[in-house]
Amino acid sequence: MKKTFCLVLAAAFGLSACSSLENKSAHEMMAISLDRVYTDDYSYNIDSEVKFHTSTAEAGVAPESEKKARLEETKKDQAELDKQVKELNEDGIELSEEDQTKLKEALLDTDNDKWFTEMLDKWQEYPVAGRYLEGVRLKSHIAIDLPAKKAEWIPAITVNHRNEQLNIQSPMLIDGENLSLTIDQPLLNSMIMSFFTSEEIRKRLAEEQPISIQLKDEEMVKGIPLRHATKAAFKAFIEASKAAPAEAYRLENMDEFGKQNKAKYRIHYTHKDEYDPLFINAFAKEFKKEFDALKKKPEEGSTAEGYEKVEKFFGEFIDSTKEKGLSMHSGFEKMVGMPLYYDYYLNGKGRLLATRIYTQVNSKSNTQALNIVMESIYHNYGKPVFKFKPASEKVIDIKELTVPIISRLLLPSGYDPEAETDSEENTEEHSATEE
Repeated sequence: MKKTFCLVLAAAFGLSACSSLENKSAHEMMAISLDRVYTDDYSYNIDSEVKFHTSTAEAGVAPESEKKARLEETKKDQAELDKQVKELNEDGIELSEEDQTKLKEALLDTDNDKWFTEMLDKWQEYPVAGRYLEGVRLKSHIAIDLPAKKAEWIPAITVNHRNEQLNIQSPMLIDGENLSLTIDQPLLNSMIMSFFTSEEIRKRLAEEQPISIQLKDEEMVKGIPLRHATKAAFKAFIEASKAAPAEAYRLENMDEFGKQNKAKYRIHYTHKDEYDPLFINAFAKEFKKEFDALKKKPEEGSTAEGYEKVEKFFGEFIDSTKEKGLSMHSGFEKMVGMPLYYDYYLNGKGRLLATRIYTQVNSKSNTQALNIVMESIYHNYGKPVFKFKPASEKVIDIKELTVPIISRLLLPSGYDPEAETDSEENTEEHSATEE
């Protein structure tokens, strides 16, 4: 997930890593695969799908060793409960079944953050909730072309049940050459916006014209070396991704998903909170190194102050991350009880063919589980397919939307900025005529 996001950014700002994997460790294989982004694997498509399904805890998608560990924890908790009930009985205190349940809840309630696990116990009373979620899919189509400095992302949500079908998507195109972002939003969004904008824009929204954001024209980014900042951040991320210790990775037997994608190697990775400082420190070091090298030849349109702003921003971001211990995984295991698991599928030279990111959330009673699986396929290397091809003359500039919307929401009732503009123009023409 993190890698995918960074690759999209990198494509937009022009970045472009072959070696055999024979006799390499799992950690070395991943490093080789990451390096290929620079020299070989810089243009391709990624198609992803997130699926949900419920099961018993024993039949969940987590690795068998993890499920076994959780089961042992449950047995220990039950043993502790039985011990306390026995001691109370020996003291002449008999507990009803309801009192024993309350005692068990008190013993197990050592971590109030695990609200998700409690919710799953409730779901057993309302099985339709789990049934509905099984029909939901979160999909994503990505096209990356680093040499062309272009990237496309089409996120979508689909719902498919007997009497209910839904498909909502919002294509986005990032052009690193022109520093622009074009978004083709769902018509529902356009309809809501149309209540707050001008008649002309309402007509264009009805024609489903995409919205364009020209970053280079935004006042807040003038003088900022966006391309250099993105290149440095991307390279820092790739290098930081190698920071986890070798024991975090292991080779696994090929599964059916890997066979379907013609993979030769399957590498498993489990993230631990203790890896976060390693990642953050490696990112900070590599970013400074790369950004210092890039600013020796300043980006066109940038200023010295712009470079200082970038350094200050990333410096404060990294310091804050270190101080708060934030990461993509922060609080995840604490909340759901299990970490995220990653499987990477590579060919014989290290090219990434597919990924599988998954976890299971056990109910507090450890009987039921919600399984979450994201499968991604990497393909069309060298010839990525772009689906969203907006015509430049048929897009709505974001400023054409935001100015009327802000005016109608924040300015006094009855105030019309367009009318005032017309009035000012008429006044100037009248003054010129008098002179």
